[in-house]
Amino acid sequence: VSFLLFFLLCQRLVQSILFVLVSFLLFFLLCQRLVQSILFGLVSFLLFFFLCQRLVQSILFGLVSFLLFFFLCQRLVQSILFGLVSFLLFFFLCQRLIQSSLFLSISLLLFVFLCHIQSILFGL
Repeated sequence: VSFLLFFLLCQRLVQSILFVLVSFLLFFLLCQRLVQSILFGLVSFLLFFFLCQRLVQSILFGLVSFLLFFFLCQRLVQSILFGLVSFLLFFFLCQRLIQSSLFLSISLLLFVFLCHIQSILFGL
């Protein structure tokens, strides 16, 4: 009977040791899973932060590109308007030059005509 009791106690002791080992292994696995979950959370947060940073950079780059495009369009319109004003000024100056040339030609013809009339009148 005492042998049976000793055997039962040893069996209980072995079961308790095995239960403690299994509990320790489960605790270790749970701790490992917890650490993995925390690391995954950190990696996910860093990835989210990086993506938000890239999004902000893309938005800022888009705004800068739009402002640059607007500035270039403004400069293009200014250049076209300056070209039109320059053309109108050139046209006006050419018109004045033609008027001046015509006036000079008429003046020369009148001068020649008057000189011719004078020579006819005083030549008589």
